[in-house]
Amino acid sequence: MTLSRRRGIRGVGGGGFLPTDLGNLELWLDAEKGITLNGADVSAWADQSGSGNDFDQTTDSKQPLFVASGINGRNSIEINTDTDELLRSNDYFTPSTGHAFLVCQPDGLAFEIPFGGTSSTGQKGISFKLRNDGDVGLAKGDGTSDIFRQTSAANLYAIDETILLTYKWTATNTNLRLNGLEVLADDSDAVDPGGGSESDEDFEIGAANNIEHYTGQVLEILLYGSNLSTAEEASVESYLAARAGITL
Repeated sequence: MTLSRRRGIRGVGGGGFLPTDLGNLELWLDAEKGITLNGADVSAWADQSGSGNDFDQTTDSKQPLFVASGINGRNSIEINTDTDELLRSNDYFTPSTGHAFLVCQPDGLAFEIPFGGTSSTGQKGISFKLRNDGDVGLAKGDGTSDIFRQTSAANLYAIDETILLTYKWTATNTNLRLNGLEVLADDSDAVDPGGGSESDEDFEIGAANNIEHYTGQVLEILLYGSNLSTAEEASVESYLAARAGITL
């Protein structure tokens, strides 16, 4: 497997650039903003994109923990049991073409989904996947058909390492980057995550369809309803890396 870094015009990571500077931002979850607490736990996480795609958890026992000094000293949420998860339920449909970014810090090596979409009939939307040997992967589905891809390269990340995952997709292809490096690309993934007729699509933080539970911290999640240019992608990655203390 060949790892490659695409060089573009880097945005100003900690200063002038904001995710809202780019069009079609449908989801922006930043653990330093929009957190509703239930004691020490997180009961809701408000979308900062302006699209109203908020996440919540009304069951106390399933609420993640709020960490005041987590990833790179910033506020984070911590998912630490097999039941913790935040949900965006039923009224969000994954775009057929999009770009998603995730900053997280896994606390173990396991089959885990830190952020993903599901429906009652199966994989719906897109999912980031972590594997038990330090491998990374992705999935997308239309509620009936789905695909899963992984890099088949162990030890791409370590326990308690902060990582930035970038997932770019269309109805026919997928691309995954880890800390600014392309690790996976496939031009034959002909499944449209925006297709299907499911009316009960959910997005979950901490699992997908209540399986492959993630444990660890999450700092930030972004989802755009279109593919970004190389320069735009680089600007978002630079911004997130600077906030998370990741060297690209």
